[in-house]
Parts: sequence; C-alpha cells; structure tokens
Amino acid sequence: MIDDRTADILRMAILEFIRTGEPVSSGEIYRRYRLPVKPATIRNELAELTDAGFLAQPHTSGGRVPTDKGYVFMVDVILSNLANEMVAEANRVSATIAEEFVRGDLDRFVGDLAEELDVLSVGYHPSRRVVSKSGLRELFEELISESEITDLRDVQEIVSDFEMLDDRIGELWEAIPRQREPRVFIGKSPITRSPHLAVIADRFTSPSGEYVIAAIGPKRMNYDGNIKFFMAMKNACDHNQ
Repeated sequence: MIDDRTADILRMAILEFIRTGEPVSSGEIYRRYRLPVKPATIRNELAELTDAGFLAQPHTSGGRVPTDKGYVFMVDVILSNLANEMVAEANRVSATIAEEFVRGDLDRFVGDLAEELDVLSVGYHPSRRVVSKSGLRELFEELISESEITDLRDVQEIVSDFEMLDDRIGELWEAIPRQREPRVFIGKSPITRSPHLAVIADRFTSPSGEYVIAAIGPKRMNYDGNIKFFMAMKNACDHNQ
C-alpha cells in the first residue's frame, strides 16, 4: 500500500508518459504540477515506486516509464472514484452512439465507437453468435504515432489478435461480470496476447439482448476519458430503452 503523496506522484508520472511517450523525470513532474516538495523528494519517490514495480527505468540515470502494475494501479483509482460519485450525464456524442446500439445497428455502433476513441472496437451478441469489429486502421495509427510498436513481430502479433477475435470473444464474455463499471485489462487479455495493448470492456443491454462491447487501444490510451465514455454510453443506453 502506498501513501497519498506517493500515489499522486505515480499518477502524475503515468499521465506525463501517456501525454509525451517519453520517460518522465522528477524535474518534469515538479515543473508541470508545481508540487509543494523539492525535486529531490520527487526523485526519491520515483525511485521507491521503481523498486516496488510500479515504474521502470529504461536507462540508468534516465526518466521512468509505467509498468503494467503502474497502469493497473491508476485504473483501479479511476474505477474507485467512479464508484463513489455519479458519472456525468452522457454527452451528445456518446448519447448518439448509444442510440445506434439501442436501435440494433451494431455495425454502425461499433464503427462510430472506433472512430470516436481511435481504437479497435468489438461488439458480440452471444445468443446469436454475432461479432462486429471495426478500427484496425485507427488502432495502428495510434500505436505508430505513439511509438508503441517497434518491429515487425509487434505488428504480426496485433494482426493475429485481430484475426482471432471471433474465436476468443466468448472468453471475454465470461470474464465480464455484471457490474456498474467496465473491466479494464492491461497487456494481455482474454481477446489479446500483445503486451502493447489494453482493453476496456463491458456488458450492454438493448431490446435485442445483452452484448459485450470492447475497445482495444494502445497501453498509453486515455483511461480516464475512455472509461468515462463507456459509462456515459451505458447510462445513455439504459435511458433510451
């Protein structure tokens, strides 16, 4: 368990890495967030977080980058905060996309979700065994722009994940409990094997039955914004039925 100040510094380090894609230093955190502590204190906190496995230091005396453990910690904080407060009313975009889902237009719903969040999105109706997916181009554009993939093997693994979605989607259905918040997977998930990806997934209900909807994006995705978008869509779906 880490204290509040250390947790805040970890969150800031992860947010900075998501924003820039570059290893984060104590000086950068100090300058951007104007913390009431000295850079040396922040540096010591980053070192302790590295020893605890929340951060990694790719180069000696260089900045830090988040590990999967660090990402999981930040996502848990986001979900905990959602559980303790009302999610804001669905904005116009999420409400419009939700209307498509309620009308039964799964392909359009999945396509618009992929375009809006710049992810690979998937929809699955287990009773009918219908799978809809869209956004492989958007996913690769994000991965390339953020330098998340570095060689051909990374590309091949992600393409293989896309090709296997229809076969694996049933495993995701089993892994998503009925709850208020979406489920988030960092790195490998029931439907992906690439360590460069993250998955946000939840169950959605429409007049035609229950579906699982997933957004597959880079590990450096905007977790706070994307999780809240999922929550807003779910609220809108419930209100439109």
